[in-house]
Amino acid sequence: MARFDSASRGAWGSVLFIFGLRIKKPYFIAAMGAFITVMSAFTGFAAQQLIVFNDCLRPDESAAVGILKSNAYNASGERIAPQRFDEFLPMSVAIDVGILQPLEDTTTLLSYGCKTGNCTFPAANGSAYSTLATDYWCADATSEVVELPINYDDSEYYGYVPTEFMIGMNCGGSPEACAEKSSTSLNSTNGTASLTSNFDLTMKNGTKARNIGLSLSLSDNPFTDSPVKFLLAGWPGYLVTSVEAAQLGYNGTISTIGMIYLSNSTSQSREYRAMRCGIYPTVNTLKATYHNGVLKEELVKSVRIGRDVASGTNTIFRLATKQTLRNGTEITCDERTTDTPGYLPVAKSNIDAAPINITYLAMEGPGAETVWYPEDCVWAMTATGTSGIRQHFNAIYGAQYLMDVQSARYGSAYMRVLWNNREMQKAPLDHVGSLMTNITSAMNTVLRTHGIPGFNNPAEGTMWYTMTCININWTWVAFPATMIALSAVFLLLVHLESRGVESERLWKSSILAMLFCEMDDVVTSEARPVGRRRLEEVAAISSVSLGKDQGSLRLVARQS
Repeated sequence: MARFDSASRGAWGSVLFIFGLRIKKPYFIAAMGAFITVMSAFTGFAAQQLIVFNDCLRPDESAAVGILKSNAYNASGERIAPQRFDEFLPMSVAIDVGILQPLEDTTTLLSYGCKTGNCTFPAANGSAYSTLATDYWCADATSEVVELPINYDDSEYYGYVPTEFMIGMNCGGSPEACAEKSSTSLNSTNGTASLTSNFDLTMKNGTKARNIGLSLSLSDNPFTDSPVKFLLAGWPGYLVTSVEAAQLGYNGTISTIGMIYLSNSTSQSREYRAMRCGIYPTVNTLKATYHNGVLKEELVKSVRIGRDVASGTNTIFRLATKQTLRNGTEITCDERTTDTPGYLPVAKSNIDAAPINITYLAMEGPGAETVWYPEDCVWAMTATGTSGIRQHFNAIYGAQYLMDVQSARYGSAYMRVLWNNREMQKAPLDHVGSLMTNITSAMNTVLRTHGIPGFNNPAEGTMWYTMTCININWTWVAFPATMIALSAVFLLLVHLESRGVESERLWKSSILAMLFCEMDDVVTSEARPVGRRRLEEVAAISSVSLGKDQGSLRLVARQS
């Protein structure tokens, strides 16, 4: 009876009852009740698993969110010549930053309005928007270097030395002035030999020469070409650069940079290499992810923009595409044969094509026939914008040099980054390519933030904010449902098992019945004086039954 009583009071008593069960049929129902009691102890845990609280995102349709992009660019400084414009300061600063200290995160520069840090942008097959951009090419040009033997004329020596170096020699800054002064030593502090010394060098064709002058052309126009010139021996220069600065759009580039450098130099031999790099405009299609306050863009495709066949010198580069992205949806650009509001003129040669070096004949042929395309299907860079960019490249890499002697280097910060402690000698294309990637990435930011007004509509998106959501874990509903079913079966079995029992069945209880149940006078009188031992004695001879009194049920204690 004590085990039954303990089992009725909680899970632990039920556990003891189950493991102390004697195998008799009437006890199976009691064991089932004990099992239900034990399992009911886990009801709180199951209820906690039933309801799940988590963070979820909801759209804020009222927030203005966007990523900057542009279709056209023409920013520059003041006009300094009929076809030349000064640098545009934001672009110049961006190029400098790309060379000296590249930015890894441009979220704050290219986006606005995403206050929560989580935004989405409509996309078609992963492509969210297209924008005007730049890219580059770099190629080895060693085989194109022209070698000139220098034997007698001192002015020839100085003609292959950068002007800045001659100014540092205090000989007037021109080949003729330096030749006239005929300095016997470039620098008495570093022990450099005279330019006019006999170094007994061998040219590629086997000809012997006192010295060799190297020249790398950057243009096919001899009247405007500003080639890279390099004196192979007799001075401490290791790297010389130059920029094609006169011929607009030559070779389809905004600017072409040439460089000649010593790849290996010993007292017996001097080996050199040459390279050209060109920067050209493109249309970049991007995939955008804006998560946790960081905008990440992934290039889907890049299409080159070629020379403008129809617009002459006003727009240097122009491209019309037959498809474009509008609000993340790819649409077909319709072509018009007459001037229409909201449409721009394009030569047929510039439709999904990129002419590189065009001739005046091509500008008058069938390919120059003009049609009109929607504004967001046309991409362009004007002469003013192109000239301003090239002006800055000419300032930092035009006729520049770097000296590397006796573990000391002299040159501008731009040249030292390009040389990078002789990293250029080890992996020239990889090293220079990495530098050009940083430059074009920085330029692309300015192209998008300073596009021509009216041609720089942003890509609009949706901001998402975080809120607490309540979800139901329906798998945990099985636990309370099972408990309810077991309880119903248990009560049914109890009812069936108790059909032949008298209606006033007695319940045996513990000492707690004396404390919490109503007692008859005969019982309470026997319990005085009340003490623990006396209570136990009274409880041993007392019984409790559920009786009916005046229409209500109550517990009645009796003494046997």
